Amino acid sequence: VWKREVYRTLDLTKPENAGLADPLTPTDGRMNLFTLIFKLLSDKKIQAYTYNLDGNEQLDDAHRADFKDILDRYKRLAATGDTVFVVENSDIPSSEVLSYFIKEVHYYDQHNSSFHTDIEALCPVLHRTGDFDLNIVKYPMFWIRVSDLTPYMNLIQIPTSEYNNAATVEL
Repeated sequence: VWKREVYRTLDLTKPENAGLADPLTPTDGRMNLFTLIFKLLSDKKIQAYTYNLDGNEQLDDAHRADFKDILDRYKRLAATGDTVFVVENSDIPSSEVLSYFIKEVHYYDQHNSSFHTDIEALCPVLHRTGDFDLNIVKYPMFWIRVSDLTPYMNLIQIPTSEYNNAATVEL
């Protein structure tokens, strides 16, 4: 009966969200959210969709983003075979992804007379300084369906305390 799409920004520079950005380089099997997304894209386990500048994103087959185009657009080096891309951990721009755009869907379920919220998609956003000035420019990269990402989310551990490095929880 009623549905509304809401867009939010998840700022990784805030202390409460810093667990999603730590560690910048994968170590001891630990990786941050963007590294997980990047590795899943390179292994073709999930699909990325283009970010449209008009704000009308389509998460369908016609708007799939090619991983090679993503690497070329953001100037990431990759040794390529026929269709295999090898990206070193140091080439993953985790330190530049300082926020995510999140697309939520709020809807009313008239059978249960209740409101629900589902996170439908997320978009990593690169923060880079300009070539000739120090102003930060934000580059939304691509959209990922959260439902595609969910089965792999337990592969990363999130630190739950800034005082205790051993206190972690799986997503």
